[in-house]
Amino acid sequence: MPACRPAEEIVAAQQVLWDLMAESCTLPLRAAAHLVSGGCSDDGFDYFRGWLIAQGREVFETMVAGPDALAGLPLVQASAADGLGLEGEDVLGVAWTAHIMATGEQLPAGEFTFDTRNWTLHGTSASTTGER
Repeated sequence: MPACRPAEEIVAAQQVLWDLMAESCTLPLRAAAHLVSGGCSDDGFDYFRGWLIAQGREVFETMVAGPDALAGLPLVQASAADGLGLEGEDVLGVAWTAHIMATGEQLPAGEFTFDTRNWTLHGTSASTTGER
């Protein structure tokens, strides 16, 4: 089944995903993810942020602004009680899969930028921008 969106929109959606991943790459959010998941590898933190993005704008913005609020989400409480992780690995590949379905080709290389100037993951700020 071909994707329902034009390739240009799919590429634009991938950039939005990169921007949200960069915005949510903070040490306080990493610490909160570690606590609610009972541990959090680098990949696990990516998957957690995929899950967070899938929760919608309001939840995403609230959690990025104040990660301690995660503890108040009923889904987080239920997941912790059941010993389940909060992972959205599939979210990270949505645009990639849609682009292949729409065009038969992978997403174009070098089309995406990510700004790491505000990243504070490991307690330091990076000062570079990059392309993917």
